[in-house]
Amino acid sequence: MAYEEKDNHGVVTKKENKEKDWHADYSGRGMVNGELKWIDLTGPKINKNGEEYFSVKIRERKPWSGGSGKEKYNKSYLDSYDPDPPQKEGDNIPF
Repeated sequence: MAYEEKDNHGVVTKKENKEKDWHADYSGRGMVNGELKWIDLTGPKINKNGEEYFSVKIRERKPWSGGSGKEKYNKSYLDSYDPDPPQKEGDNIPF
């Protein structure tokens, strides 16, 4: 069963190979008010009262429009994204 995007829901996974310390610990995607978004989650962190918390950032899901060099990379990534990639032999594991 493929993942179904539902309004006001999302999914994040742990980033194993962060390039910089300030990059999010977890990243993923979700839908807010019917619009697809990128989700970044950082933490856990500790506040001044000693309590754990996570920081959440929700961004528009669109290709870069600036001339920073990221435009080409992100456009090709978004154009090639397939939420339901073709199945390979042996990929019929039910989880």
